[in-house]
Amino acid sequence: MTEAEKRRRFQRFSGWFFPLMMAGTMLAYKTLKLRSGEIAKTEFLWHVAFWVGIALCSMLIPWAEQRRLRRLTEERRQTRRPPLSLSA
Repeated sequence: MTEAEKRRRFQRFSGWFFPLMMAGTMLAYKTLKLRSGEIAKTEFLWHVAFWVGIALCSMLIPWAEQRRLRRLTEERRQTRRPPLSLSA
């Protein structure tokens, strides 16, 4: 695997993993604030709706990218021309 491929793989991984980790951390933080009574239940539910939405989107990114790459591969396969024959 070349350095460019390693870099691309890391960027792709961090692009969907970082928002997921942030969402989990913020949900845990807001849960602790709710338990200690620092925030109201409605405020907590707003935060949950926001961060769960971000978590769901970050989980869908790898699936959507694999689907896009599969579709591009199929399109290339369909439009591929047969090799030229110089003997004819």
